[in-house]
Amino acid sequence: MHYPILLAAVGRLDEAAARVADGIGQARRERNAMALAMWTLFDGVVHLAAGRLSAARAATESLPPPSADRRDRAGHDPDGDSGRGGRADG
Repeated sequence: MHYPILLAAVGRLDEAAARVADGIGQARRERNAMALAMWTLFDGVVHLAAGRLSAARAATESLPPPSADRRDRAGHDPDGDSGRGGRADG
């Protein structure tokens, strides 16, 4: 799944774009929302590597917003929110 990113990093943008398009198609056929979101993000990265900034932005802006609970596996919030209506430091 991450191979298109590596292809884009070494300048093989056409091959990266083709693999991303295949991944998006498969995720849509399987109705796999999580895979579709990842492939859409990869699509934005490939567009960015190619210098197509508008296309990269359009791809990433089509993604759903992050979930309300953004805690990591250890229960830490990256914004420092304790989850109790206030900041962790005060």
